[in-house]
Amino acid sequence: MATESIGQTVYLTNEMADRMIEQIKQFDANPPAPNNFELKWGDPVKFAKALEKKYANEK
Repeated sequence: MATESIGQTVYLTNEMADRMIEQIKQFDANPPAPNNFELKWGDPVKFAKALEKKYANEK
């Protein structure tokens, strides 16, 4: 079995392909719990001012 991923060809033996298929089936049957992580960005106005202050004089 061969598949192309990001411009690279990946060659798998039949045993490797069978193991991969089995793992995908197990993952689909028992998916992980959802991730509740939230990224807090902060105030966009303060962020814009900080960027302007840092990069205003660079050209």
